[in-house]
Amino acid sequence: MTEKLIDVPRRLLAGVLALLALAAVIVLTALADGAMRPLPASAPAAEFSAERALRHLERFATRPRPIGSPASAQARGYLAGRARSASAGCRRAAPSSPCASRGRVASG
Repeated sequence: MTEKLIDVPRRLLAGVLALLALAAVIVLTALADGAMRPLPASAPAAEFSAERALRHLERFATRPRPIGSPASAQARGYLAGRARSASAGCRRAAPSSPCASRGRVASG
């Protein structure tokens, strides 16, 4: 009875076949041309372009921008201007607590 429960040759064959099937799936996935590639800046405006996004990041993400600092105000102004030019309907919200305008988080 135990010999049927531990049928080693069949288990070994099943294991090898499973590994071969997994390897085939990995190879076919790697060879498929379905991977997304970053679009250049010349891509249509309605499509996300990694190159355009990188240009925007280079404009405001090159130095620290602590909340309430001039660098933070410049980054906010740049992003708000870009959102307005894209017709995103951007507006500045009022601070939700007295601490928020100083860059502190209020809890309670």
